[in-house]
Amino acid sequence: MDKSENKRVVLTKQLLRSALLEMLKEVPIRDVSIRELCNRAGINRTTFYNHYASQYILFDDICQQFLNAISKRLKDVKAEDVELVHKRVSAVLEYFEENRECSVLLLNNNSESSFAERIFDLPEIGDLLDETLADFKDQRKKEAVRSFTIFGSRRLLQEWIKQDEHISPEEEAALILEIGRQVCADSQGAEET
Repeated sequence: MDKSENKRVVLTKQLLRSALLEMLKEVPIRDVSIRELCNRAGINRTTFYNHYASQYILFDDICQQFLNAISKRLKDVKAEDVELVHKRVSAVLEYFEENRECSVLLLNNNSESSFAERIFDLPEIGDLLDETLADFKDQRKKEAVRSFTIFGSRRLLQEWIKQDEHISPEEEAALILEIGRQVCADSQGAEET
């Protein structure tokens, strides 16, 4: 493939991503018509199907691109920082804030509830949670606390990103971590008794 073809593919995919995000402001993904999506992107349906099998695959591509950007940002956080966990959570929230419109669409899209959980699957975040839960002896309780932490953090993230009142990423990270630590500590204490 020559460079001009590569540029066309990149442009086509970007046009499709932008068109889908615009449509998701109006309708849920299950109601997105490929015909309308292509009309908005200014491409034909054959071109769409050359790149994606459905609007769900395109949506997943957008999610993956977003997650890759978060992962890159997390790798830039210095490992020697004393407040590594807070810095990592703040870095994620800063990226969400910088890409607020897209963040709201990805987090609140009913058909892709796993997007927020996929954030916790990023090694830079999931490993921190696993380290926090490493001392749990009861595997069932460990998984319950992990799920509770993930879904609770997801909900806090959804509410934070939609708020008109500005709460900084650092403040929100501190709140999420405080609640998460309390849940872990209470569960660990209950396990030891």
